[in-house]
Amino acid sequence: MKNLSSLLLLLIATFTSTAPGIVVAEGIPEDVAVNLETADFPGLLDAFAGSFTLTTDTVIWKPNKGDRHKVKTVVDVTRSPNGTVDRRLVRMLKDGEDVTDKRRKKVEKELAKANKVNDEDHGEDDMVTPFGESADRYEFGTPAIEGETVTLVFEPKADHADEEGMARGTVAWNLQTLDPLWVEMTAITPPKLMKELRMRTEFARSGDLIYINKMDTRGVVKVLFLTREFVMDMRVSDLKVTTR
Repeated sequence: MKNLSSLLLLLIATFTSTAPGIVVAEGIPEDVAVNLETADFPGLLDAFAGSFTLTTDTVIWKPNKGDRHKVKTVVDVTRSPNGTVDRRLVRMLKDGEDVTDKRRKKVEKELAKANKVNDEDHGEDDMVTPFGESADRYEFGTPAIEGETVTLVFEPKADHADEEGMARGTVAWNLQTLDPLWVEMTAITPPKLMKELRMRTEFARSGDLIYINKMDTRGVVKVLFLTREFVMDMRVSDLKVTTR
């Protein structure tokens, strides 16, 4: 869940009651937290080798304006066992116009550059998650269980509420397998370049691999005097694992 603002700039330029007898530890269970912390889109995971398609639908508009600009990209991603990642632009639509051939070379170059930033960056401009090293900055509610789904609300502790990137939200996981299901977060103090930020991230499993298979983002980005509202939906399909 890294470096969202870099991707946005690129695009702009072009829960129930607790079941009796079930005890859930306070906060997020360690196994769930580890899976949440390490999960990412497959192409960014060292444990993944194979291919998938990443489809991104983005709508950007000026606040209080009716005109909306839509961008759709479909990218085939292949990651080799040695970690080399190849991205091929399959289709790009800009406000309904097919600009695939016109934009392919530039977009593929920008995607490669964005991946390098992801490898070197540690998500300093994103929301602070309630797991991993930042977990102690959050407090958690009482787990709610419905069927095999456990949900847990979280918000910053009082002495961390004003820190940049802090958020409130809900995390869900499977009661039996401890696989993470989804995380919803709304920024209280948005990260830099953001005025508002809300995200829902969904997870899936393929064998031993747990990965992000869908991320829906809503918010307002501001750079100098440029302010834009946006909706960005990213989803993984046609995942094929060749080795892990």
